[in-house]
Formats: sequence, C-alpha cells, structure tokens
Amino acid sequence: RRVVMTLGEVYEFLENGKKPCFDDYENKQVIKEIEYYLSKNKVYPNVYIGYSRKAFFGKEDKEFRITFDSQITARRDDLYLSSGFFGHDILGENKYLMEVKFLGSIPVWFTKILSDLEIYNTHYSKYGNEYMMYCLENKNNNIKRSSKVC
Repeated sequence: RRVVMTLGEVYEFLENGKKPCFDDYENKQVIKEIEYYLSKNKVYPNVYIGYSRKAFFGKEDKEFRITFDSQITARRDDLYLSSGFFGHDILGENKYLMEVKFLGSIPVWFTKILSDLEIYNTHYSKYGNEYMMYCLENKNNNIKRSSKVC
C-alpha cells in the first residue's frame, strides 16, 4: 500500500498529525490505515534505505511490471530524507535487483527469456540484508573490543 506525498507533507503528518488532502478514495483510505497504525504503535526511524529505480510496464498488459534497482544504500544515522542519498552499499557495485510483478501467471515469452539467461526466482529483502550486515558488523566490533588487552 502506497501513498504519494511531498516531503513536507510526510513530516507534517508524522510529526504533527496533519493529514495531507486527497480527492480520491484509495489515498484517503491508505492515510486512514497509516493514521490508525500510528495511533496504536510507537514508531521511529531506525534505518534509511535508498536506491535508484528503473520501472517498466507492459504495453499490452499494464499489470506486468519489471523494476531494476541499483545503488541500494543504507545508513543508521542522519535518517532524515532531506539529508540526501548516501550510505553504505548493500547490494554490491554494478549489481541490479530485478523485480517482476504480474497478475495471474507469468507470460510464457518472459519465462523463456529468463530461462535462456539462466535467471531464477529468489528472495531478497533490502531491509533484511541491511539488518544482517548491521548485525555482523556489530558482532565483529564486539569481538574486536573484547579482544583488546588492558
């Protein structure tokens, strides 16, 4: 579920509870759901994840979509969106994350392309991978600290 807002609207909504104005039902509903969730849960920023995305949509089938994400970066400090796009790389240089979305079954012509290129289904979570890197880094830092001689 998504809603499009300006950065100013995001801050006004999250910090002051001021809802952005929408004319359509779907955006109003999403805002209501977020508002309800926030009324029941204390949330705060913990990690920033940013990426560059190229999105493509099918000409005949608008429900068929492919996205390519690159430059997937993360940081655990300076979490304001207005601070810009920087952080440590979590995907790897010159690598892309391809996501395919479709309704129903995947088109046969596309499965042939994937098969010919030896591209197979896998699972990848931007946040999950960032969290594993964060835990590994903390574990290594704790080992270094505990091995120091006083």
